[in-house]
Amino acid sequence: MPYQNAIEEGSLRIKDPEASADKSALTYDEIVAACMKEEGFEYWPTSEPDEDVTGSEAIDDDKELSKRARDGYGIVLPYDKLYKASSQSLGPNEEYFSMMSDEMREEYTRVLSGTIWDELSAASQTGEEVDWDWRRGGCDGKATHLIEERASQGEQAENAQTTQFDDLIDQMNALPEQIPQDKDWEKVLERWSQCMSSGGFDFSSWDQAQDSIVEEFDTLASEASMDKIAEEGSSADPYKPDKGAYEKLYDREREIAVADWQCQIDTGRAEAERRILYGIEKDFVDTHFESLERMKKWFDAKG
Repeated sequence: MPYQNAIEEGSLRIKDPEASADKSALTYDEIVAACMKEEGFEYWPTSEPDEDVTGSEAIDDDKELSKRARDGYGIVLPYDKLYKASSQSLGPNEEYFSMMSDEMREEYTRVLSGTIWDELSAASQTGEEVDWDWRRGGCDGKATHLIEERASQGEQAENAQTTQFDDLIDQMNALPEQIPQDKDWEKVLERWSQCMSSGGFDFSSWDQAQDSIVEEFDTLASEASMDKIAEEGSSADPYKPDKGAYEKLYDREREIAVADWQCQIDTGRAEAERRILYGIEKDFVDTHFESLERMKKWFDAKG
């Protein structure tokens, strides 16, 4: 959008360099590993570095279709990757876990995940209300809390560096949120929904299509959790879902994900999004031209 470069370049100059994120800060997995070690267990960090992908990078449709045919939305893994298919397929944490006794597995799981997930799962069956509490979430809860706390502190530090144009900038950043309210966007969604319907899928949006997989996956996980609770003393793998139902969901995810993207291509979703956003931005510039010009000069002067 016009004026965005001035904001980005100018804001980099006015920010305190020391306010940037601490590069030496521990990752989620490193926090979990330290926490587990304190409780007498080993844990090996498994997180991979985030890929450096810009939001403006165009997506290759053929590659995306191939990726979705293989991975779906990335929600449901192959069943044999949930638990060992062979000793060669195990990562260090899985191999470590597989060598434990049933009693030690239960203790390891308690230390790693706490009791909160069992409480939430049981509450979902009884209708009781249980509030999330990271303190009852084991090392996972502790790591998640520390990461979120760090992110919040970073956001607060950044927000403290205000300018006289912050309200205007907030309005600019919120412009993409207006896309769903555009009448042309409603037509795109309607065409996409009709395209999906012709393939046997009944969804009103691509978000709903993906959410349906998440909901089915959560249902399977919840049922498996309750089954495990009922199997006191069982040596069965914890939280192992029904294989038949799981593999049906695995296939369904990939079918929906491919159909979803193909229908987005066929209905011109990406081009419509660019066109609608361009119109929204143009109207905004026309309405706030004088203020935007003053803002641009102010940020340029910071150079």
